[in-house]
Amino acid sequence: AHRLLRAVETKYEAGDVSMKPNTRIYTAVILALVHSPFIGDEKSELTDEVSGKHTNNAQRAWSILERMKKNDATPNSFTYNYIINCAAQAGHDAENQRLSFEIALRAFQELRKGNNDDPDISTLHPDSFTYAFMLKACKNLLPPGSLSNKVMSQTFQECCRSGYLNDAVLDRLWYGVPRETFYKLLEERPRKTYSPTGRENGHKNKSPIRADELPKSWSRSCNAWKRESGRKVKDDMSWKKGVKMSVS
Repeated sequence: AHRLLRAVETKYEAGDVSMKPNTRIYTAVILALVHSPFIGDEKSELTDEVSGKHTNNAQRAWSILERMKKNDATPNSFTYNYIINCAAQAGHDAENQRLSFEIALRAFQELRKGNNDDPDISTLHPDSFTYAFMLKACKNLLPPGSLSNKVMSQTFQECCRSGYLNDAVLDRLWYGVPRETFYKLLEERPRKTYSPTGRENGHKNKSPIRADELPKSWSRSCNAWKRESGRKVKDDMSWKKGVKMSVS
């Protein structure tokens, strides 16, 4: 997918305006990197066709974003979400994890300030997938301890303030922070049915508390965005695909 994109870009840069890559094409290539088997181990040290430098998939995703902007293709929330998810899947090498987390954080921060920088892209903002992927990045890329706990807690609190809490975000929080922190953030006491495996069905990565059991204001934007997204794409396939990715 990346090579095909480069071929399209080359034709466009040579003067064929009919070959100008758009937002959907760039975002699809970043999504392809998310599903790439080269996710941060030694095999992912591939040479970027543009810079000639060795990069991991998160760095390649960011390079695509920069080329996207250069060619006047406006990134959307899906673009940034896929970059964060791509970074979250880095391998176990400490330096690779550090670089990938920096990219995830940079993408998250750009998405957060998108509305303030350009009123023409007012739909650019974090959503439920953003927060789920960012919690995933914290869990996978930061060493266990106080820093990871603090960053995940702040991410979750921002998610609730913005109204984008859903079950996928709760599952990521449950899997990523100590149980005491989890219940404190939800302002809930541990359930009597609590067990080390999590929910009654035995899935240890599933939160024992669901979003619809918590204050409605924490999920207000999530439900509205889902309905609006469904109208824009004419069906709910994109939403369902995003949900699947956020919990995988």
